[in-house]
Amino acid sequence: GDRTQAPSGSGFALENRMATTRIFSDPFPRANVRRLAGFFRAFRTAMVDLSGEGRRMAILTPGPNNDTYFEHTYIARYLGLTLLEGEDLIVENGQAMVRTVRGLEPLGLLWRRIDGEFCDPLELNEASQIGTPGLIGALRQGNLTLINAPGTGILETRAFMAFYPRIAQTLLGEPLKMANIATWWCGQPKEQAFVTEHANRMMIGRALDTSLPFAAVQDRIPGRADHDATQAALPQWLAAQGRSLVGQEAVTLSTTPAWSNGQLVPRPMTIRVFAARTPQGWRFMKGGY
Repeated sequence: GDRTQAPSGSGFALENRMATTRIFSDPFPRANVRRLAGFFRAFRTAMVDLSGEGRRMAILTPGPNNDTYFEHTYIARYLGLTLLEGEDLIVENGQAMVRTVRGLEPLGLLWRRIDGEFCDPLELNEASQIGTPGLIGALRQGNLTLINAPGTGILETRAFMAFYPRIAQTLLGEPLKMANIATWWCGQPKEQAFVTEHANRMMIGRALDTSLPFAAVQDRIPGRADHDATQAALPQWLAAQGRSLVGQEAVTLSTTPAWSNGQLVPRPMTIRVFAARTPQGWRFMKGGY
């Protein structure tokens, strides 16, 4: 599953590394574990280049009630960025300004860590109380650079996973660097027939859902004991709602050894790969999760 809208975790990886280094102060330096500082240094350098001379760089956070707020504060402190909530900003004449004790100061770059629709209640979700009115206007006029630009969240939808291999081949002339879960959008007759025929080994879920695989409660896995009733009506269900459904290969999660009760036992594990766009191209965190 891809996180492109407001991806979290890189700050947790950094904090975890710091804690591990302190706890295992003797063996850790000799283990030749890759350092994380290079990734964050390259990311911050790219931010400086985009911000503009004499203008602040900041992280836009939903606030203390968000479950990743600790990460926002930690990474802001580590990178020397200002941590802002929506009410800390005001847009005047198309320029985003930060409220400070010295008055308003221009903001050049904002690292967005809130969902896109809540950024600007003036142009997006009018019920949002954590955004800044006029933020999209400042972005549109070129007076503000927004990392994780609004709209990037569309790449998290499951339907796109069905087309990533072909998109990579068309745009880049090469296959995906990391294969995704095999996905078939049921809005196409051939793909719908394939899903119907092989439904006993697939997950079937909403095409526009953005939750991670295995996380959506609406996923249905025909053939499992608790979903036998679905099996009989599956062809009719797919025919009626095919455009809003995808079939995905029911993969098995990876495992990692864990020491439990005096022995090594397998435990489910996921690997997170963090990437940042820089003037030198994409940079990946080496030695992270």
